[in-house]
Amino acid sequence: GSTAELVDTLERYVEIDNQHIPQRALQHQTPFQAIEAWRAKSPESFVDSVDNLTGLDKYADYLNWLGFESFPRSSVVTQP
Repeated sequence: GSTAELVDTLERYVEIDNQHIPQRALQHQTPFQAIEAWRAKSPESFVDSVDNLTGLDKYADYLNWLGFESFPRSSVVTQP
């Protein structure tokens, strides 16, 4: 597959995993539900509100970290 197909697959996986699949370790909540519950209990721990966003902060950095060097790099993620 192409790099675009990989990015699309990763984006769908992150959304499904974080927002639709309850996790036993999180008392059968999705990660998004768990962070929202934590925020409701301890608002002082959060500077900004949690938005219903999917994916990584910087896909290009993640793909570069995986070895796909066709993306511009930043200093946020380093090679292992």
